[in-house]
Amino acid sequence: MTRKEAIKFLSEYQINAISKSEKMNILLDFWHSYESDPEYLNKELKSYLSTHDFDDIEFYSDFFDPVVILGLKHKNSILNNKFLAKNVSIIRSAEIKVVGDEIDQKVKCPCCYFYTLSSKSNYDVCAICYWEDDGSHEEQYSVANQNSLSAYRKNFFLKQDKTQLEEKYIFSKP
Repeated sequence: MTRKEAIKFLSEYQINAISKSEKMNILLDFWHSYESDPEYLNKELKSYLSTHDFDDIEFYSDFFDPVVILGLKHKNSILNNKFLAKNVSIIRSAEIKVVGDEIDQKVKCPCCYFYTLSSKSNYDVCAICYWEDDGSHEEQYSVANQNSLSAYRKNFFLKQDKTQLEEKYIFSKP
């Protein structure tokens, strides 16, 4: 199975396993991200997203599922092939191998070194360590992160099991 197929399969499975409040959180995060995958959304949904604000929604509807799936696909894109294969294999009850470029067009986070960012020094927030990549370097104080990069990294890895993270996410040695 290709990496893209595995991410799509896992995302479509997960949407049925999460609560409406979790779907609302993803919808909020990806409200304006629909432009990145326009062929996936129907015209009615694209029109709604471009003419309404998130605050206009009173309750979650399946109408928004395509946007939530985009959010889940984005979230799952930082998983490594081995972890994707393990999860898809469990769901399908069959051994699945996932192949494809794990890194694709992602950039490694300067803090945790996992491939999570879409670009460098563009204020993207890492989905693993939550460092906002403002372009600051090692001992330089980052206003966005309220710490230096090296201190933030040290604190993050004191609280995390790096081995468990490496089993799940795409990692690069510093």
